Amino acid sequence: GTLGCNLRSLEIRGYKLISKDGLVDIARYCKDLRSLRLDGNGIDRYANGKWLHELALCNTVMESLYFQDPFDTYNMKDVTVLAKKYSKSLASLHIYPESLNEFREVFNHSKKLDHFGYGIINKDWDYSGFEFPQNICSLRIEELHEDQFPFLHPYLNQLRELDLKCRVIDHICQRVLF
Repeated sequence: GTLGCNLRSLEIRGYKLISKDGLVDIARYCKDLRSLRLDGNGIDRYANGKWLHELALCNTVMESLYFQDPFDTYNMKDVTVLAKKYSKSLASLHIYPESLNEFREVFNHSKKLDHFGYGIINKDWDYSGFEFPQNICSLRIEELHEDQFPFLHPYLNQLRELDLKCRVIDHICQRVLF
């Protein structure tokens, strides 16, 4: 059989340099990964989002996907393809920050998603009509501004974990949220 064909969970942490080809090979040959976590690694400066595109095309199931800096070059279309393809299995998505507005379509397809991380709420963002998946119980939001706190109100009773990076972390944040 192919190397990695039986691998279900892969976590790569603290690697000094991951090449673009290495990431693409993981995506192509580890087709039954249920969990992929890339954390605290160095990355080849020529690496791009092709590995995520390959993962979206080749993998058969995904329950948890976690990657952050320096994996900041990727196409949201590939994340959307992942969400569509794994709509019945993807439960946790923690990726390098993008505007929450970019995740609208991803969330429309992610029926089982209950953990989401690293969304940015832009200062002038109109959040009307925006909804997280109905099962959401854990959120990590970056760049939350005081006038955007009401956006979170409908979700506060169902959340078990809320990680906020607020510009205003004081009594105003507490008063508006609770």
